[in-house]
Amino acid sequence: MEGESGMTIDLTLLGTGTSGGIPFVNCDCPTCTSTDPRDKRYRTCGILKISNGKNVLIDCGTDIRKCLLREGITHIEGIIISHCHADHVHGLPDLVKFYNGHPIPIYCNDVCGKQLKGKYSTLVEGDDRKFDVNITTSPFKLCDVTFTPVPIMHGKLPIFGYRFGNATYITDCKTIPNDSYKIIDGSEILVINTLANTDHETHLSYEQSLAEIRKIKPKVAYLVHMTHTHNHEFIQNYFDTNKQEFPETKNIEIIEAVDGIHTKPIHV
Repeated sequence: MEGESGMTIDLTLLGTGTSGGIPFVNCDCPTCTSTDPRDKRYRTCGILKISNGKNVLIDCGTDIRKCLLREGITHIEGIIISHCHADHVHGLPDLVKFYNGHPIPIYCNDVCGKQLKGKYSTLVEGDDRKFDVNITTSPFKLCDVTFTPVPIMHGKLPIFGYRFGNATYITDCKTIPNDSYKIIDGSEILVINTLANTDHETHLSYEQSLAEIRKIKPKVAYLVHMTHTHNHEFIQNYFDTNKQEFPETKNIEIIEAVDGIHTKPIHV
């Protein structure tokens, strides 16, 4: 599929773990002690490398410094934020080094915007601010790409996923409101969270994530925000096996993402 602009995006999933990362501190479970590098996870975040040379971050949690150093990122032109939990925004001070005389634009919902102004007032307010907080529920243009916020629920907390081109990025989701499926519809590439194989009050389980993939019907789905209850191999095998039970998912490529993976090219 070719996008209207002719541009493409290389989405790198910088981190793919839950709020504690993997390994957890002081945990000797099989996943946390695994020697498989695929079981080492920073907190979930991503970077969009646009073919016009600009970079946009998706979230900036406590591991963002290590992720950006690993990938050799030297400039950031914008940030889109899903919500204001620590594992998604507490790395914001590390991004001050990307300030080049013009505040870096941040886009988020109203709940997150108010929290950012409370936590980081010296960074986001005043004449010396390093970031501009833009609160919106409407589509917006950033680095020549149109982003459409996708309202989703993180338990009882309203947060954002984002649609851009033929892709949708969703993290920390428990439920997707009916109207949001209209925004997601037609996405060929889907990034979606899957925490564990048991139910959780604020995150999708493996079974629930598979149900959402069945409903959205992307060509390829990348799983993120995993915890340490199972290792990479188990999770990949779970989805490889269980997707065969449904005609809607048999031919969908479902990838248990690992840190640093590049998605298929996104057309915008």
